[in-house]
Order: sequence, then C-alpha cells, then structure tokens
Amino acid sequence: MESGVKLVLPALKRAHDEGIELKLLVGDYLCITQPNALKLLVENLPNAEIRMYQSLGVSFHPKAYLFRQEDEQYVIVGSSNLSSSALKQGVEWNIHAPSTVSATIFDEAMEQFSQLFYAPQTIFLHKESVTLYEEKYKAANEVMYGK
Repeated sequence: MESGVKLVLPALKRAHDEGIELKLLVGDYLCITQPNALKLLVENLPNAEIRMYQSLGVSFHPKAYLFRQEDEQYVIVGSSNLSSSALKQGVEWNIHAPSTVSATIFDEAMEQFSQLFYAPQTIFLHKESVTLYEEKYKAANEVMYGK
C-alpha cells in the first residue's frame, strides 16, 4: 500500500543511495497492490531490482523481510502487510529472531525468495509495466467495488 511504502521509503532510499543492493518482490494477487505505491518505489529507487509476481488467481500472500550485513543477517516473517495500519496500529504477528540468524537459515530464506523472485511469472517493474498493472488494478477494482 502507498501508506506503507511512504513509511519505509526513507530507509530504502538511504540504502539505495549508499549503493546497497535492494530486491523487492510485490504481488498482483486480487489487485490489492496500489499502483501509486509501485510508482513511488520505481521512481525513488531506480537502481533497485523490483519485480511483481503475477499470481494468475492463485493465492500469493507471503510477507518476509530479509536483511544481510557484512557478518549479520536478519529474517522477519509474519502477517504484516506493507501498510501504515498494519505497521503502526494493526494487530499483526511477526517473528523476528532476537539477533542475527544463522547463515544456514538465512541462506534457505534467500533461496526461497530467489525462487519466487526469478519465477517465470514475475515481471520487472518499471514505468511501463506499472502503467499496465494500473489498468488491470482499475478494472478489477471497478468490478469489485464499483470504483
């Protein structure tokens, strides 16, 4: 959601501007992902690799955040969507190891992420692909909500 991207964008932008590798995977499941959120990411993080998993109607709802530093790695997994309400006041359950996780656990999480990130049904997000998704989003929301 745009509200969640606005919360995390300053940190992502700092990392981006420092040359840190960023890979973000979003999904199109139920056309919930807001095009404005995608636009913010694409416009502000031009060197990040941002992909969209095209779910083709199959449930796609993972929420995981993986961070690796030189000799530390962190994995957060849980129910929090990337929205202001989920991150600030909603009732969400997330698991975050109290400190760094083992390299084995992190590598397994990265392998699972990579399989999804580079799956045949993912597309690279850029201005044109976001515009195409926005058309799909508007059509789906018109059918579902009359908007």
